[in-house]
Amino acid sequence: MEENQRFSYSCCLSTTPFIYETIPDRLRHLAAADQDREAFVFYEFSKQRKSLTRKQLLDQATIAAENFVKYGVEKGSTVAICMTNSLEMLTSNLGVIMAGGVPFYVSANLKDGSDLAEFINNLEAKFLIIDTNTGDENWKVLENIWPEGQSRSEVTPCLEMVICNGKVERETETRKRLS
Repeated sequence: MEENQRFSYSCCLSTTPFIYETIPDRLRHLAAADQDREAFVFYEFSKQRKSLTRKQLLDQATIAAENFVKYGVEKGSTVAICMTNSLEMLTSNLGVIMAGGVPFYVSANLKDGSDLAEFINNLEAKFLIIDTNTGDENWKVLENIWPEGQSRSEVTPCLEMVICNGKVERETETRKRLS
């Protein structure tokens, strides 16, 4: 046996059968077992402690999944997530998975968003979920990769929809607000 194979799980036979459980299945199981137990603890900008129970997390992720399915996310749909580490990012990620989508994380480091567009195009994302408010930096990036009023993006032709998480003054058919 080679040196590096000693550390492989394939070389160590398990004594118990492996039971595959998806993330949504595990979340449902945990919520059923103890729905009031805290799943996540977070702090608001005011430094006030908040928590989310297993049941609340399941409910919010389920609502997000139902919305994503309405928007057209289906099994195997690639979904780019450009969000800060937040409760909304957590529930969006779980919602995408529950809807059958494949989430991947991206960020815009260049003001024109060309790096974000490159990721989206290379991974053929059909959907983009982005933290943005009208007029902020991400809004400017979004305007560069899919200008408002266009039915399709020339820069990111694979994108079918942008879902904005934030306060957006106008909603168009091609941009939906995450609720």
